[in-house]
Amino acid sequence: DLGWVAFEPTNDANKTSEQTSRTPAVGDDAAAARSSDLPDLQEPVLIPEPVRPGVAKRRLTIAGIILALPIVFFVGVFAIKRLRRRRRRRGSPASQISGAWQETRETLHSYGLPSSATSTVIEIAEELNGAGLMSVAVPVAKMAPTVDLALFAPEEPTKEQAEEMWIEFETATKEAASTISMQRRIRAAADPRVLVGR
Repeated sequence: DLGWVAFEPTNDANKTSEQTSRTPAVGDDAAAARSSDLPDLQEPVLIPEPVRPGVAKRRLTIAGIILALPIVFFVGVFAIKRLRRRRRRRGSPASQISGAWQETRETLHSYGLPSSATSTVIEIAEELNGAGLMSVAVPVAKMAPTVDLALFAPEEPTKEQAEEMWIEFETATKEAASTISMQRRIRAAADPRVLVGR
């Protein structure tokens, strides 16, 4: 005996599994849209902090000081040498003669030319001549008698002899400078080693 069962079309239990699977979940599309609008937290955007005016000015000042240091050093060494040379031109004739020879030997040394502190004036002149620097050796050799007079003679050298010594210094150093490059002369002018003696 077959009986009839009432069918309710609005009852969810009557829906087949295929119909249920085709029905999208409520709110899925909206959630997906919202998630696509969210920023990626794994790659944060870094905004550089602007440099404050005080910091930028301080950096420029430090950079300027660093760049100016070599110039200040060069000018300082050159000025000290000039002051010392001026001081050596003063005093007694014997002191001026000694100072002229010290300036000559130190200049030759800074130029990389023969100028041993243990050699006599004549020995240095001979070394210069042997190196093919006759134009430098001649004025240096002329200094020898005057230096010996100032160091060993019982009488005091004259003012004229001291002046002649400085003339020979100018000639010798000028000729020596002509034998080297401009770059070497600039390095010699900034060479501080002669300020501490040898």
